[in-house]
Amino acid sequence: MSNLHFLRPQGAVLALAALAAPALSQQTCHRFNIPPTATNFVQTLQVPKFDQPGDVLTGIVFNISGRGDGQIRVENQATSPVTAVSTFRCVMNLRRPDNSVIVTGTSSRVFTDNLSAFDGNLNYGGPSGQSHNNLTVSINASHTSPAPAADLSLFTGTGNIALVFEALDTSTVTGGNNLSWNTKQDADARISICYQFEKDCNGNGVADNIDIQNGAHDANHDGVPDECQPFTKDFCEGDGAANGGANCPCGNNSSGGAGAGCINGTGVGATLTANGTPSIANDTLTLTASITNGAGYFFVGDQNIAGGAGSAFGNGLRCVGGNVQRIRKIPTGAATGTLPPAGLTIHQLIGASAGDTDFFQVWYRDPNGACGASFNTTNGVIVVWGI
Repeated sequence: MSNLHFLRPQGAVLALAALAAPALSQQTCHRFNIPPTATNFVQTLQVPKFDQPGDVLTGIVFNISGRGDGQIRVENQATSPVTAVSTFRCVMNLRRPDNSVIVTGTSSRVFTDNLSAFDGNLNYGGPSGQSHNNLTVSINASHTSPAPAADLSLFTGTGNIALVFEALDTSTVTGGNNLSWNTKQDADARISICYQFEKDCNGNGVADNIDIQNGAHDANHDGVPDECQPFTKDFCEGDGAANGGANCPCGNNSSGGAGAGCINGTGVGATLTANGTPSIANDTLTLTASITNGAGYFFVGDQNIAGGAGSAFGNGLRCVGGNVQRIRKIPTGAATGTLPPAGLTIHQLIGASAGDTDFFQVWYRDPNGACGASFNTTNGVIVVWGI
């Protein structure tokens, strides 16, 4: 039999799946503390790269929080008064290995001093001098990548990436050519590099939520593509409206919880059960139908009927709809039938791909059925195919 492939609508199993909240972004951080050190200084930070299989890096938050402490002193050595403008300034930079700046922070304090002519004492005091002591400037600066997008690949992988942190004293004094001035400055800092990431269950380098935005199926709305969550589930049992389904055609409902179709001429409902894993890479799925001693057929479709409840059909319920195909016969006289046939897997038989949702059911002969029809059906089985 030739392979078949169906266009499967994303919403096919919404009526049968519980809704879940989408997954939120996660974050892991690396932090570095630098004690008070005399500026100007440079320090190399060995930052572990983002190396979490099953996750994809979507953003990096770089933050510098620090302060500069010290003094700035000025003396007018000219023979006439001047107005001196002193700026006590600290600059902190975090750089990539190529020396490009990731984030920079600057803070300063400015003082304007009217200084008399030089009094003969280079003591940064008196009428011709001024000392500004016990100064503090605070720095808080951050940057989030991307941009540039290249940071995401630069910081992904094994091992460490070497970032350069520098604290610089860039203080200045202006006001005349005969000003003598100096500064003393220490700086301390706290640097954090926080990796923001999303789950990437299929390992394609794209976050799961982006895969879903781009069309990947997520029938239960849990933020994970269906291809990463293979499962099978019974549906459309013939146990009546009291159990959430449809009533069988002539009241021939099976007992609640039996997991069977509508009662047939032998007084029981036929069953379709699934075992194994519906994985495209390692398909171990088998379907087994337990029916009366009569011929039957396995069917597969790409939709359910009535939201999964089914509708009256012969002595049973029709559960499978949409693009429906008969895929294998159960011979006359057999009490059971299995899928797939020897030498094939089910996904090969129907041409399924990861993320597809299929609906299976078995139709079988029921000549003595309670409703007078000559055929009946099993319950249905939903199959969501995984990677």
